[in-house]
Order: sequence, then C-alpha cells, then structure tokens
Amino acid sequence: MEEWDDAIDEVIETLEVPFDSHLVIKKLAHRNQQRYVKALAALVDSNSDTPFHQLHSALGRRIKIVCELRRLVGTDSRSHDMFGQNSKCQKWSRVANR
Repeated sequence: MEEWDDAIDEVIETLEVPFDSHLVIKKLAHRNQQRYVKALAALVDSNSDTPFHQLHSALGRRIKIVCELRRLVGTDSRSHDMFGQNSKCQKWSRVANR
C-alpha cells in the first residue's frame, strides 16, 4: 500500500487541520477513481466479503504514516464514513508548541 503515500500526501496538502481519516479517504477515492476501483476489485477477486472495509483500513494505516511524517498527531474520533455511517477514525491535528 506504500504506492498510495504520494496520493495521500497530495490530499492532505489540500486540507485544513484538523481533519479526519474518513475525509482523506473520501477525497483520495474521488481524486484517484480508477486506482481506487482497481484496489477494490482486487479485494473482491480475493473473495472478501468486506472489500471497502479492508481497503479503508489499509488506507487508514498509510494515512497514519503520512500524517506522522508531517508531524501531525492522531486522536481517536468518530465521523461519518463514505456510506454515512458514524464510525471510528483518527482525527489529525498539529502538535501544540510548548
């Protein structure tokens, strides 16, 4: 999934802090539609019953890596995912200067 890091970074660059992982995934899917559909299709071909959940979990792990490289801090949060369901995610914000 490392191949998504540049695209994730480009999406994060457009967002105002704070933001959450659900928003990153929504924008990532919108900006990279063919790639996103191909990634989902690969999971369907593997007989997964939950291809969206699997892909979004994997993208969430990459988002964490990219955000931490940008020195953003994640906290547990909830928001509406792309299906409108209120579910767990990470909220990303800047480290406060001490």
